[in-house]
Amino acid sequence: MRLSTHLISLAAVLILAATAQAALLGYEGFAGYTVGSNLLGQAGTGNSGLVGTWSGTGHLAQADSLSYTNGGTLVTSGGSLRSTANVNVFRDLSTPVPTTTATGQEFWMSYLFKSGSTLVDDNLVRFYVKTDPGLNGNPSANGRGVGIDTRLAEGSNPDPTQQLVATRLWFYQVIQTDSAPLFKPPGEINLLLLQYVLDDANTTGNQGVVRAWVNPAIGGAAPSIASAVAVKADLGAWPSPDRLGFFSLGSGDSAVTWDELRWGDSFADVTPVVPEPATSGLIAIAWGGLLVLRRRS
Repeated sequence: MRLSTHLISLAAVLILAATAQAALLGYEGFAGYTVGSNLLGQAGTGNSGLVGTWSGTGHLAQADSLSYTNGGTLVTSGGSLRSTANVNVFRDLSTPVPTTTATGQEFWMSYLFKSGSTLVDDNLVRFYVKTDPGLNGNPSANGRGVGIDTRLAEGSNPDPTQQLVATRLWFYQVIQTDSAPLFKPPGEINLLLLQYVLDDANTTGNQGVVRAWVNPAIGGAAPSIASAVAVKADLGAWPSPDRLGFFSLGSGDSAVTWDELRWGDSFADVTPVVPEPATSGLIAIAWGGLLVLRRRS
């Protein structure tokens, strides 16, 4: 009886540890779409936090999926999304992103991004308020949204390796880094990570703080030094984003690929890592022991 209790406790602890991303608010891994087809009118499989089907002017579903390893290996599913020229797709959220919750409320998002051999400006993943003006619900300069995009360095002849990360707050202001390259060379996979905090402890007043990271280590604690930071005061009365969109100007050599978009309320939620073999083995042993005891009872 005592052994049975220990095994049950061990199985529960290990299973809870292996499913620490349970508080995830939404996920899109682009599985279950018709390969090579426009995303419009499709819902896919295995995603969460979204309602209805994709609308807009279209991107293409791909069979291949992106992957990422840095400290740990990101959990992934089959499929990805590839851009076509000057188009965007959008889909409603089942639950709007919170912006007026209690002090310290956090919102996290992450996704994988791969550029072509060249990179055009404005390759963007964002959450926004769908009632704001703009083409196909795409927010105008005064729109209210939050997201991450990639931008080339300033200058008449920008170096494709000098890519910058830009963050867009609820009020749609762009803040970006201005020094060393943050992204891997074109054609390689990057992980982009964003954190939004209402009334952050490191600021004064009723402020929203958004931080972005490029290619952080995963599988441990949240990174401390951000690649880009933006701050905005008096955000408490602003509406909550209720739509997700993907936008790009790229096609051909400039086409980009997105994958593994997650949003949640913690770093661990949006960066789940593949369990190490030892952990998976312990879970299997615990379950096996419970099955043996059940047969004997």
